[in-house]
Amino acid sequence: MDLEREDRLELLFERAAALPSGQRSAFVEAACGADGELRAILTALVADADDAHAYVERVAGPIVATAIRATLGDTSVGTHANGRNGGPDTFAGQHIDHFRVLDRLGSGGMGVVYKAIDVRLDRTVALKFLPPHLGTDEQAKRRFVHEAKAASALDHPNICAIHETGETATGQLFIAMAHYEGETLKEKIARGPLPICDVLDYVAQIAAGLQCAHDAGIVHRDVKPANLIVTSDGRVAILDFGLAKIARAEVTHEGAAVGTVAYMSPEQTRGVDVDVQTDIWSLGAVLYELLTGQRAFSGETDETVIHAIRHDQPRPVRLLRPDVPAGVAVVVSRCLTKDPTRRYSRADELVCDVRTLQQGGSLRRSLRPKHVLRSAATAILGSVLLLTGPGLTRVAHRVDPEAFSLYLRGKRTADNADSLAYFTQAIAKDSVFAPAYSEAGIRYVWAHDRDRAEQAIEKAIALDPSLSDAYEALGLLRMWLDWNWPAAEAALRRAIDLNPHNARAHHELGQLLTRVGRCDDAIPEVERAVLENPVYPNFQSGLAEVYLNCRRYERAIDEFEKALPLARDSDAIYRDIGDAYFFQGKYTTALASYRKARWVPGWAYVPLGDRQRALAQIDTLTRRWAAGTAAPYEPYLLAKLYTSLGDRDQAITWLERLYGARTGLVVYLKVQPHFDPLRGEPRFQALLKKAGLTD
Repeated sequence: MDLEREDRLELLFERAAALPSGQRSAFVEAACGADGELRAILTALVADADDAHAYVERVAGPIVATAIRATLGDTSVGTHANGRNGGPDTFAGQHIDHFRVLDRLGSGGMGVVYKAIDVRLDRTVALKFLPPHLGTDEQAKRRFVHEAKAASALDHPNICAIHETGETATGQLFIAMAHYEGETLKEKIARGPLPICDVLDYVAQIAAGLQCAHDAGIVHRDVKPANLIVTSDGRVAILDFGLAKIARAEVTHEGAAVGTVAYMSPEQTRGVDVDVQTDIWSLGAVLYELLTGQRAFSGETDETVIHAIRHDQPRPVRLLRPDVPAGVAVVVSRCLTKDPTRRYSRADELVCDVRTLQQGGSLRRSLRPKHVLRSAATAILGSVLLLTGPGLTRVAHRVDPEAFSLYLRGKRTADNADSLAYFTQAIAKDSVFAPAYSEAGIRYVWAHDRDRAEQAIEKAIALDPSLSDAYEALGLLRMWLDWNWPAAEAALRRAIDLNPHNARAHHELGQLLTRVGRCDDAIPEVERAVLENPVYPNFQSGLAEVYLNCRRYERAIDEFEKALPLARDSDAIYRDIGDAYFFQGKYTTALASYRKARWVPGWAYVPLGDRQRALAQIDTLTRRWAAGTAAPYEPYLLAKLYTSLGDRDQAITWLERLYGARTGLVVYLKVQPHFDPLRGEPRFQALLKKAGLTD
């Protein structure tokens, strides 16, 4: 598929996914026309977007109810009056075939496990028996037999080895498997989050074992901390393939959801046929819990957990645990993507990413043309637009191909003026192409052309009220040019409601919340932008900027350093790193960082005893201002220079000139650390009030 066709497919998918499920089929037909190949691909992509709300009906029945209750915890089923699961310790101390049964180890939904000695080979084993309360259930027996059949075919150091199967004199089935001395990940998590280095090692091992099973056509379907044991030498073994599914072998009733609810994938909660993507989701849920000590999805009932799995996003791991590297957070996010086609396609891809992170490398998101239809480069929401208005019926409109091509060129052009020219040409070719108006509106904002920005954005919203990018553009206009913070926040939140994967909207909302002093609210938004597109330098440096303006300087330095390999031009990043050291009073280190940039600010020298460089820069900048040749940001630099010299009156005078010129940098006044010495000045407080930045 060529790039332009792939972009068109991406655009159509995002637009279709934003529609109510009942309108998607008609949209696909209208959008694809006679293009049968495009229709087939698009239909397949949106097929899983419809929510199935019949979970309870599909899994109803005593067998599945018992299995769900059983798998909610290792000790929650079959509890008899003696307080032991599955009845008395019937087998402890007995000889069964060539095994001498020792102690009971535990139980789960599909069996009761004992430690035993294989007297024939003189080795310790684990014997797993079908629980008595399920002994008459033919489905459970079949599943038990398939556990042995599936797992015994696997030979991998991270999969529990199956030795043989047998049957007691009373007809009770059992499996003899390897016995491991160690503790489960469930037991480890109970003590709190694990060290990141251990987490990565464990997850890589688990994924490698799953890949072996997947290559054999086996899906575990119940990956959870209780089924993962760590031996004394650090090896992880995957236990309990009791819920495994042999490819093309139907073991469970049609529509039965099998697995532990908290670790089920969205598709698994619907009771539909599942594949390797379910195991990858479940491993992502385990990874999340290992890192944070909390489940990714929780609730008071099964139904609330299922609703969260299907509809909610877990709290960002880096919000719960700030020392988690961004790359690790990306791995978690990719595993827990609700669309299975957006997860890792194979477990060994996950292994590769984890090994890269262990070696200190950075991840680059690989785009699978047919599957990954959300990247930061394409916030495109519709090559077919739906028109609405008073008295109008929603009708499909096919975009002019030349207009669409110009639109894509505008999206990929960095220069603001050149990009705007492409969008203007696209509008000239197709006067009802809403995304082109939206993008043109953003470029007008950056060009400080408020009236044209307003007109373009209003047009985009009138043409398509469901266009997320149009509300993002409106948020930028209200923030950068109007300084109307409540209206800007409302518009950006509307953009995110329409498209939760709009990374730019998350980024800009995080920046806005920072600028009004709401750091705790801001960080999750900028974190989300990075998770949506971890290789876009502006999002990574934007995350660092939030930490800088929130006075979390060491964290800011860490995040800026992660942005360096992503950026084409590292000049501004080195200056920002210099600022972070400067604000901590580490002036020599700050100067070293500033010197890596093309321009060293004069304030860097003032604490080191050299005021002349700052005065020289002030002279140069004021001459340019007097001559009318100053850049819009230069009053901002002059205010910083005067602040460093202790001249508060002159610093505020230049900030007032900045405000008078309606320069966008006014948005930073409330949080910019450079201006902390000015905050007690009445003139500075009056300036904040005029900009709407007072509490």
